[in-house]
Amino acid sequence: MDKTNAFAFGVNPYGVQREGLIANGGNSRRRGRRGSGSEDFTLTWDNKWYSEARIYEDHWIAEMAVPFKTIRFKENMDSWLINFYRVDSEYAERSTWSPIPRNFRLINLAFNKELKWDEPLKNPGKNISLIPYTAFKVLKNYEEETSTDTKFTLVVMPSLLYLLR
Repeated sequence: MDKTNAFAFGVNPYGVQREGLIANGGNSRRRGRRGSGSEDFTLTWDNKWYSEARIYEDHWIAEMAVPFKTIRFKENMDSWLINFYRVDSEYAERSTWSPIPRNFRLINLAFNKELKWDEPLKNPGKNISLIPYTAFKVLKNYEEETSTDTKFTLVVMPSLLYLLR
């Protein structure tokens, strides 16, 4: 509820997901590094959540489910600040649940509205995942015609996802 940091989740009509982190209230207009958005909005955050989209003749519908373990929040909070927006590229139109003046960016957190929970939320626990992967390496010097050197490695990397609190 600090109007400074937030999580962003999005889905398009074809079910393509994106998620990101918003910092500094979503106010900065300066560009970030390597096309990742602005310096206060990054899409490099990656976490587990679910969505499904269906296209109909004259509209489309998306459903989203974000497990509480995916995001971090203070325990016993009974409300969050939240907003929803939609961008229609065909008609250059943007719609928001909580109105945002046109001269502000859609990710600006100053205009979020309060979402009240029935009861205070409990901490769902740590968001830690183990992601095993394999690596295979082949080395050969074709100029000197050396024999092929191969290495196979199985690595288990803990992926610690401690997010903004």
